[in-house]
Amino acid sequence: MVLLVENGMAKAISRLPHFDPFMLVNLSGTCACSRLLQIRYQGLLSVNLEQKLTKEARQPGPDFPEPFQCTRAGDFRLMLKLVQSMKKLTGDDEEWIPILYEWQLVESIGRKTSDYGQLVFCDTAAKRFVIVEMCFCPCIHLKERALNRAHLLFCLARYIGFDPTWVRFTIATKDDKKPTLPAEIFAEGTYSTLAALL
Repeated sequence: MVLLVENGMAKAISRLPHFDPFMLVNLSGTCACSRLLQIRYQGLLSVNLEQKLTKEARQPGPDFPEPFQCTRAGDFRLMLKLVQSMKKLTGDDEEWIPILYEWQLVESIGRKTSDYGQLVFCDTAAKRFVIVEMCFCPCIHLKERALNRAHLLFCLARYIGFDPTWVRFTIATKDDKKPTLPAEIFAEGTYSTLAALL
């Protein structure tokens, strides 16, 4: 049995005797390592974040009140639009599941907002991953940060025992009224495949 919880409930349950961290899935969790292990032991559908993103996107508040500022609800609305874009892009051919948002490689490694990645999708076989970075300010290093996160996620997946085919990344900006993911991200040879690096 898998218990899906939010942050507050996860802290309370973790104090129980005989607690096993893989008895539950904290949908607000930010640790990529824990999430990959949860995928392995509990299955991919147990970590699907689409309902969580939908719930948070319904919160009141403007998307972006001032230039280069964002709101919590605005972040989730943009992420939800990206999830819908992924569904349109892949159609009925295959399913891609959002597994992480506002994530870090391992717990407590992120110190500031820019240390966190924004969104990660995984195919149902847990072999291919797409990292989507969102830019809310003029970031000159966003592509390098996204590439670095893709490398780190690929290495983490290999270390844990997954055999990923590739990990790719793309960037969405707040200026996109209808953000879409590029169809080329799935084409062979257009994006660098990190599998070739190891």
